[in-house]
Amino acid sequence: MREGRDVVRMRWWCIRKHDQGWSGNKIAAHLQIPRSTAYYWIAKYGRCRKEEMANKPNKLMMVVDDRTRKFVLRLREKHDWGPCRIERHISINHLSCRGESFLYTHVASKHERDELGDHQDVLSSM
Repeated sequence: MREGRDVVRMRWWCIRKHDQGWSGNKIAAHLQIPRSTAYYWIAKYGRCRKEEMANKPNKLMMVVDDRTRKFVLRLREKHDWGPCRIERHISINHLSCRGESFLYTHVASKHERDELGDHQDVLSSM
C-alpha cells in the first residue's frame, strides 16, 4: 500500500461498496490493493463502525507486578529458561503469581534482559 493513504477511509469505502454489491476483486482493483487485503477487510470490518476500523494492537498490553517480573527474570537468568519451560515449572509446582495467568511468558524478552545490564545484582539477590 502506498504511503500517505488513509487506510480507515479505504476500509470504510471498501465495506460500503461491498454492501452495494461490488465484488472483492473489483474493490481491490479500484483501490489498487491486493485482493487478499480487500477480502480480509470485508471479513474483519464488515460489521464495524468507522471508528473501529483503525489499527489496533492484536494483544492487550499486560501489566505485570514487580514480584512476578522479578520471579520470572530470576528463572530466566538462573536456568536460562524460555517462556514454555517457565510456564511448565510454575504449573507443576503450583506456584502463584498473584492471580496473573501466564504473564511470565511475556516477561523479559531477550531484548529486555539485555537492557537490564547493570541491574543483575537485583536478580542475584533473590
